[in-house]
Amino acid sequence: MRGFVTLVAVLATLLLGLACSPGEVGQENREDEGGERENIIRASGRQDGDTEVEKEADAGLGEAVRAGGVSLRIFDVRSRDRIYAISGPGARPATKGGGFGEFVAVDYVVRNVSGSPLTTRGRATLVDDQGNAYEQVGIEPPAGGVDGMELGTDQKRASTMFFQVPNGTYPEWLEVRKPGDVVRIDLLETHQDEIPPEDYLHVYHAYFNENASEEAYEMIDPSSVQRITLGEWLTFFEPLWGERYVNLDGLRRVSSMGDRATFAVERTLYDEDGDPVPDPEIDDSVVQEMVRTGDEWQLVMGDDLASDIIAVIGPDETPRPETTVPETTVPETTVPETTVPETTVPEFTQLPPVTTPETVPERTQPVEASTPEATTAETTEAVTDQGPDEVLASQYELINAGDYDSAYALFDERSQALVSAEQYGAYFASLAPYEIAGYSFSSVQIQGETAIVVVDLTVSSSAGVERYQVSQQMVLEDGGWRAVMRPEQVASFTAAG
Repeated sequence: MRGFVTLVAVLATLLLGLACSPGEVGQENREDEGGERENIIRASGRQDGDTEVEKEADAGLGEAVRAGGVSLRIFDVRSRDRIYAISGPGARPATKGGGFGEFVAVDYVVRNVSGSPLTTRGRATLVDDQGNAYEQVGIEPPAGGVDGMELGTDQKRASTMFFQVPNGTYPEWLEVRKPGDVVRIDLLETHQDEIPPEDYLHVYHAYFNENASEEAYEMIDPSSVQRITLGEWLTFFEPLWGERYVNLDGLRRVSSMGDRATFAVERTLYDEDGDPVPDPEIDDSVVQEMVRTGDEWQLVMGDDLASDIIAVIGPDETPRPETTVPETTVPETTVPETTVPETTVPEFTQLPPVTTPETVPERTQPVEASTPEATTAETTEAVTDQGPDEVLASQYELINAGDYDSAYALFDERSQALVSAEQYGAYFASLAPYEIAGYSFSSVQIQGETAIVVVDLTVSSSAGVERYQVSQQMVLEDGGWRAVMRPEQVASFTAAG
């Protein structure tokens, strides 16, 4: 996709009864040696000297076009050096690449609007800015593609068309053929704002059947990734490639308000033999929140997915101070010999470097190595002694006491950058009287400097009494545990302010 989600959507049309017709055969398919994936439509743009087209476009990128009983939306146009696909449950993973040229991947979403079940029958041709035509690669895409996709009544599915082209090719048109007619989509005319959020979810799930985990990561709202890096994401998902086929069974919009939407997602995971299997690392039923940024919709990474990734790959480890301060540097740069006898230097090897006389009071006795907290501020010492669940409990008690400033101070710096103290306090004022009537911690998992605390909460406010369970991420920051605002909290707090 584009740099987070360069998901441009083009709506093309899959027609019931579309048949392959002779003529306009594309150039030979050639193996590729392309560069990194990028949105090549954005990189091109129509040139002034382009040949005038024979027929006006039926639709542009992001626009829906209907022909016969189906409507198809092109979601993104990408460049790949190698392509992958699992066509359906039990199918063998296929791949193509390594020769001359590159691949163009055209992602799309198709919906059956005929009123009865159907199987698509079509043929797609890609036309570049020089008028050269290219036929689809001989690799069966997920869900059957433009020729052979089975659709129930009103069913919507996502897949990808793959084309082999010479390096540096800029696609301009996509043509979908049926007997006696051609549906033409202008790939340079973008209407990205017309793509509904559910289409992003369809494409997101299709990417896992194409080994396109990086593209899936780019669809995540950057403010919600909870410090999960692209490398960690790939470490988690790429080993699953070829072992699982993901089918999106159901998608129901739960709520929609302004730039936010929530969907109930039902999906089935299939093993290599095509049998449905539960997967402990991927939930088959989830509630997925979406946010709109500009013209694009993005997925909000949930706490459960973040904790699953952390549990498998482990959190990033930050070296402790004692491992970064060699013994020999302490007496030379930070401890005057007249103040701290040389025999006491080993006791300081676990402390951060001291840079001013004020931070090391003059003393003649050795400093005990068992008390490194003596070098930190008193406020940090207090929270260092508390576990992540204890800090969270302190935050709840501060909320009940109405001390919202102190409760807000127990969030990490990134959370405080997203939500101000005024917005945080305004949220509780809007629901007054607000009280956390009960809480219990069912589990606490600590991985280095990250922890996940599962909490059962009972909250009483002017909106009523609510009981629910959350997975609260905690991080070590400045020597103490701090809470990371969950995406739904950020949304509620900012809305109140």
